[in-house]
Amino acid sequence: DWISFYQSLPADSPGGRVWQQWLSDHPSAPHGDFLAVIARQLYAEANASLRNYDPNHLILGPRYHEIDMPDHVVREVLPYVDAIAIQPTSREFNTAFFDEVYAKFGKPIYIADHVSSFPTPEYPITMGPAAENPAEYADYYQRYVVAALSRPYMIGYNKCQYQDQLAQDGVMLKQGILQMDESPYEEIIPGISAGNRRAAYRFD
Repeated sequence: DWISFYQSLPADSPGGRVWQQWLSDHPSAPHGDFLAVIARQLYAEANASLRNYDPNHLILGPRYHEIDMPDHVVREVLPYVDAIAIQPTSREFNTAFFDEVYAKFGKPIYIADHVSSFPTPEYPITMGPAAENPAEYADYYQRYVVAALSRPYMIGYNKCQYQDQLAQDGVMLKQGILQMDESPYEEIIPGISAGNRRAAYRFD
């Protein structure tokens, strides 16, 4: 909670002075609007550092949640990134949402962290469940990645979690394409590969 953090700073500290000045200049504005001030400085400093040490690669910037992309914060990042990175939360590819983001901000989009899984006999509770079994999951993956990368503004896709990891005190499985012993989920690899090949045609 960045707003509470700034509110807790001593009034004579650098951050406290910025906060107090903003309050004075915007007495009736919602406090959440101050996030744009934080974002502006963070993104400018990060961009300068990245360009200094790595001038030749894309800057994707922070990863936004599909359900948490405040316009006044996102607009601050636009001068400093080459694409907008988003972690989706909808089960199926949300074409209307991504089309709207592109129309609104005019930057290419990168799916930075798509969480999806299926239950296993050992771990029936998984993060981001998308299917009931491996065969259904392979179909789901192909459907999602092909739909995503068919949009002309979409420049890439990243599936969350390469290798299995336990979360929530070992109760929930963050599922990858490798199990914890590094053996692959053989049932889904062909489907993932097929989906990637189908989606990759537009980059040829």
